[in-house]
Amino acid sequence: MTADDPQAVWQGLREEQPGVQRRFEGHPLRLHYGTDEVGRPILLLRLDTRPETLELGKAVSVEVGERPGQQEWTMVIRLLDRALTDTFVLLCIDLAERSALADDEPGALRLFHRALRDFKDLLLGGIRRPSLEVIRGLVAELWVALRLLAPRLGADGAVLAWGGPLGAAHDFRDPDNALFEVKAIHAESRSVTISSVNQLDPIEPSPLTLVTVALEERPEGTGDAVSVGSLTAAFRDALLVHPGMVGELDRRLAALGFDPPDPDNERHFAVVGSRRYAVGQGFPRIMRGDVPSGIDRVTYQIAISSMGRFEIVDPVGPGLD
Repeated sequence: MTADDPQAVWQGLREEQPGVQRRFEGHPLRLHYGTDEVGRPILLLRLDTRPETLELGKAVSVEVGERPGQQEWTMVIRLLDRALTDTFVLLCIDLAERSALADDEPGALRLFHRALRDFKDLLLGGIRRPSLEVIRGLVAELWVALRLLAPRLGADGAVLAWGGPLGAAHDFRDPDNALFEVKAIHAESRSVTISSVNQLDPIEPSPLTLVTVALEERPEGTGDAVSVGSLTAAFRDALLVHPGMVGELDRRLAALGFDPPDPDNERHFAVVGSRRYAVGQGFPRIMRGDVPSGIDRVTYQIAISSMGRFEIVDPVGPGLD
């Protein structure tokens, strides 16, 4: 971010000649603010990969383009109704501040897109309810944090390792830089869905473990069924000796839209099994070098039967078999 107040600087740019932009210094994104050639306020991103495009209504345009010869993509968020300039500036500053929490450009871009979708939902959508897929994913991640990581790192260490909600490329990174990617599956699932190449092909050479958690939905109050609410409560109880970490847990839940968990949206699940797999040489996956130029996103499925020889079978704690 700039040392100056961006809102005041932006106001000054509006009074200068059109087409002037300045960068948010120290930000993990190449993020610029200023005006276009006719003096309309804009927020400009310069990126190595094609960004997601969202419609934000009639007052704001979002334009994505490729800069010929520079191997660079741009996203320009442009205000079309200048009567809304002050509100637009505050929105852009909030986007910059929320995405600045990440450590690198890919993570910052994920946070930027998430914040932008939040504003879209606020202005154009109805009441947003997390999908069943999102709920299952969060249950699996909370369960892994409590049952796999907390016994080794402590509850506070498990919270700090949980970087996925804050835009990290992987769900967890422990203090030794070991990475963990968590997938919620059904007991009868024959495959695991991988939603991006980077999930199983880390940019940095760190050990990576794929954790599958088999969840089956159960009625509330059934046996040892868990939910986002019950797991969150257990996590908070475990953090009583580290009260400062409760805020870090809440920050992650809020980033996912679960702070506090919505009682009307509670779903309960039984954890019917879990497996860990060492992702390394020979593991069935798509690598970044396998993706042809021009392909922006890759989603694929791995047959669970093909991962058996990579399974980690040493016991690590209750509930992980």
